Amino acid sequence: MKTQISQKVYSDPEINKLLKDYLIISVLKEDKKGNVYKAKDCQDWLKTDHVIIKQGKAQMLPDEFGRGMKERLRWQLYVQQSLSNVVGTPEIKDFFRYKGHDYLIMEYIEGRTLREIVAGIFEKKTWDALSAENRISILEL
Repeated sequence: MKTQISQKVYSDPEINKLLKDYLIISVLKEDKKGNVYKAKDCQDWLKTDHVIIKQGKAQMLPDEFGRGMKERLRWQLYVQQSLSNVVGTPEIKDFFRYKGHDYLIMEYIEGRTLREIVAGIFEKKTWDALSAENRISILEL
């Protein structure tokens, strides 16, 4: 799926000033709870590294576990840091709060998401309908 470059991002001087070390090149997801951006890391212009910027907006309703966006992004930060020596996870570049909103910046890795991989194995089948081989492949992810 090719991402579309959103001109709305460039017209928001607040975001551009806040993320001065990053050039936002596309909006991957727009959401009331916070947007997800793909950006170029401009701290070293000789590199072509891309990052993901996840925004968690303040005053959003909590999820079914009572976690607000701050707690959810902090949980993602904790899980990724805890698993980084066990499995491959994107490198966390930064985490900060600005005007009540939280921002998690991490390395962008091209590829399929875990959700896409699992969906490809399930192919609209239930767990009981999966072969033993497919069940094992999911458990080994």
